Amino acid sequence: MLAWESVSDQAVNQRVDEIIAAVRASGDTAVVELTNRFDRTQVSSFAELEMSKDRLQTALTRISSEQREALEVAANRVRSYHERQLSHSWQYEEADGTLLGQKVTPMDRVGIYVPGGKAAYPSSVLMNAMPAKVAGVMNCDIHLTDKLSIYFQEVKKGLGIDYIPPCVNRSLATFDVVDQKLVYALGALKNVGADAMRLVVEGRGEKPFATLFDFARRCDLKRIGKRPLEMLARAGAFDQLDSNRKRVFDSLEALVGYSAAIQDQKTSNQVSLFGEAGDDLPEPRLANTPDWLPAVRLAEEYKAIGFYLSGHPLDDYMTALKRNQVLSLDDVMAKAEHGACVVKMAGHVAGRQERKSARGNRFAFAQLSDPTGAYEVTIFSDTLDVCRDHLETGNKVVLTVEATMESDQLKLLARSIVPIDTVVSDLTSSALRVYVNEPQAVSAISTVLEGAKTQKLRGARGPVILTLMTSGDLAEIDIDLSEDFPINPEIKGALRSLDGVMDVVEA
Repeated sequence: MLAWESVSDQAVNQRVDEIIAAVRASGDTAVVELTNRFDRTQVSSFAELEMSKDRLQTALTRISSEQREALEVAANRVRSYHERQLSHSWQYEEADGTLLGQKVTPMDRVGIYVPGGKAAYPSSVLMNAMPAKVAGVMNCDIHLTDKLSIYFQEVKKGLGIDYIPPCVNRSLATFDVVDQKLVYALGALKNVGADAMRLVVEGRGEKPFATLFDFARRCDLKRIGKRPLEMLARAGAFDQLDSNRKRVFDSLEALVGYSAAIQDQKTSNQVSLFGEAGDDLPEPRLANTPDWLPAVRLAEEYKAIGFYLSGHPLDDYMTALKRNQVLSLDDVMAKAEHGACVVKMAGHVAGRQERKSARGNRFAFAQLSDPTGAYEVTIFSDTLDVCRDHLETGNKVVLTVEATMESDQLKLLARSIVPIDTVVSDLTSSALRVYVNEPQAVSAISTVLEGAKTQKLRGARGPVILTLMTSGDLAEIDIDLSEDFPINPEIKGALRSLDGVMDVVEA
């Protein structure tokens, strides 16, 4: 926002003239269209954008002085432009008597003034201030995971705002904005506490942490607590220091002990011959373990954040599902707006609640999600009796549903539910070829495939061929594992994520 100072008045005036001309011609309709255009959000009326004065004031108190200054710059530009307009004659009276060009209405919702008094949200001016406003709103509900999940979906889909995931080197205890990106709050993680996260921010100061050991030296990890540290590791907050989240997680006890020894030196006023307190203490050995596979990594992240942030368990399946006419939640909503329909959609089961009707029949509500959002499905007794086992938390399923829109709310009634692998098995090859450029990757590949066997996955099974890429006369060496393994998109994604694996293709 502060960068607007470098924009010429002529360019600003031209853009505002275009907006005013559109509002003159179309009134409220133009304002809604401009909001959708400039802010990349979808609204149909001003009421959807309203925010009470008290909530706005609370949000403003939670942002930095620099962000408030940016809002003031925006307000001054709009106010200045309006004052210049008053010296000209461009009066326009709408049917309801609103006189554009001669009236300034205070905007309690956003704290600035706009020409005319009809606009509920000045899109073109506040486009760059939206991240700060969103951060303030999310700070108001920082301990309410369900609300944060809804807000974050809007951040990504509705508003198109970039974000920075939880990070000990970039995040504060509260939500913040840096370079027009929403920085996820450490204090928004589950079971951490804002006070503990402030200790992390205070320990960092103005200098980012260089390593896990540097983090342990500068922060009192015992005061922070092991549980909050575990949540930081699960959420990926240490990824800049070590991208292997499982190694960080398994090494926390050693790091806490190392940090405690350093703090003991500081409090006992011991002076090391080698410099700062702790410089003469040996760094602990980190756990020697491979990282969590993508599915486990997402599950651990979910435990810490309360919703899927960096990805979704169905990401690897979406291409195969699309080939089988399985729609995403967004696609189903768009189709249902044109009338009731019967469609197939995929979901990752988050929960299920069973009830009994007045006639004694059991029915259920199930909560699921896909990469485009979360939704709930109603399941009547005849379907529930057949599919109950498929609705355990963590399962991946494909549902045939009746979809209708009622008062702008999507209603879904399940007709059938089947495991996702039974749907995609006919669309995937019966064999895989794994290209490997590091021999040590073979052990990790074996672990993934053996794990897939023990999971008793439904769907296709087939051979897996390892192709070792060498620099000698034999550029490629094929190794047939002489055994059939479960083959599905999740297994492919897990293999593709391993260090030393160049690619995984259907053979």
